[in-house]
Amino acid sequence: MFMDKIIENNISKNSRNKAKFDWLSKLSPKYIKIAVLIIVVIISFVLYLNLSSEKNIQSDEVSSTYISTLKYSEEIENKLENILGKIDGAGDVDVMVSLDGSPEMVYATDSDSKTSSTASGTTTTTSSNIIVVNGKGNSEAILLKENLPKVKGVIVVSSGADNIQIKLDILNAVSTLLDISVDKINVLKGI
Repeated sequence: MFMDKIIENNISKNSRNKAKFDWLSKLSPKYIKIAVLIIVVIISFVLYLNLSSEKNIQSDEVSSTYISTLKYSEEIENKLENILGKIDGAGDVDVMVSLDGSPEMVYATDSDSKTSSTASGTTTTTSSNIIVVNGKGNSEAILLKENLPKVKGVIVVSSGADNIQIKLDILNAVSTLLDISVDKINVLKGI
């Protein structure tokens, strides 16, 4: 008797579950295919957006390094143009600076070294991780120093460079300011 009630309950539950999904059997295969296609398109679109946003983040990081290098060289050029333009007789001055590489960031790291001894010898494994600080809702690595790129060469175009003394003054000023040898500096007469 008890078993009969359990079987009756299961049968009534199964009939209710069948009634819930009865509407699916009434749909034509055409509508089911369209529904599945729409779901696949939505999932593909969401995955595409996630992957493209990761690529944008990576390309932004690369371009920020390039912009940093470009800004650094422009800053040097502007400062040189400003100071060289003040040399008596130099006239209008334009400067172009060539850099070797790009800025290199040196971050604080936490090193961990493990040594294990075996019958064949001793093995040392070292791993280092960049130290990250959480604050104001974002994480940032601790920057110890930024190694700026070295100057490879400089071209100075000056309207007063036809005078040998002014040309020599410009050459010496650039060499002193950038700490580069005079063979990496070219001073030309401008119009």
